[in-house]
Amino acid sequence: MKNKKGFTLVELLCIIVILGVCITASIVAVTRVINTANKDETAAQEQLLIKACESYIQNHREKAPKAIGESTNISIKDLSDTKYLKEELKDYNGSSCMEKSYIRVYRLSNTKFTYTPYLYCGREKVDEIEKIYEPTINMYFVGSDDNNKVFENLDEAYIYMDITGGTTKGGNLIAIDNYSFIISTKDVYGKEIETYTSPIISVENKNNLNIKEKLIDYVNVENSTYISISVVVKNVIGGYKEVTTTTQYINK
Repeated sequence: MKNKKGFTLVELLCIIVILGVCITASIVAVTRVINTANKDETAAQEQLLIKACESYIQNHREKAPKAIGESTNISIKDLSDTKYLKEELKDYNGSSCMEKSYIRVYRLSNTKFTYTPYLYCGREKVDEIEKIYEPTINMYFVGSDDNNKVFENLDEAYIYMDITGGTTKGGNLIAIDNYSFIISTKDVYGKEIETYTSPIISVENKNNLNIKEKLIDYVNVENSTYISISVVVKNVIGGYKEVTTTTQYINK
């Protein structure tokens, strides 16, 4: 008679755990692929809408915003009815995006407009307050104690600014229009002093900036106890962002 040996409880538990890990990893991978495909499709639709709306505005100047800084919305239905959009837009589920979607046309200058698509498909609700895609600003100091942000040698202190114009729903990059920054200090008596105010700096429509500034070029260190930097960024669709960061300085 042959010996029959089954799985022990520990072995069964191990198999179940391994299967669970494999299934979870598969679900995560598939979800990532689906999300990437959906985002790519949305990005492609956005580009299609932008081109259609550019042609529409060129031939219907009366529909464009009149003053710099103003915007107007053109519905996808209008683009379709006037034959500037020749195909029906649908999301990955096959739901139509034609009823509620629109393009925000923003007048950037006397001669230039920017176009921002807002896609709403199927039962997706239109935002009650229109979302203006904002720039992003990341600032950090180099040459300080990372935990306390305290400088002991300002000669080796830098401020880095990583700036982007932001992204649309589909992940398309938005260009930066301009930025400016203000550097302030406090003296030993706690009085805040604005030491430098930059002009508004035009960026010529770059999508991102990496800025490095040496603080000694802007700050008189003799009586300073802290340094504050505020950065303001505006993108080409009217989005606006302001960020302030502060560090301390120990004058030895």
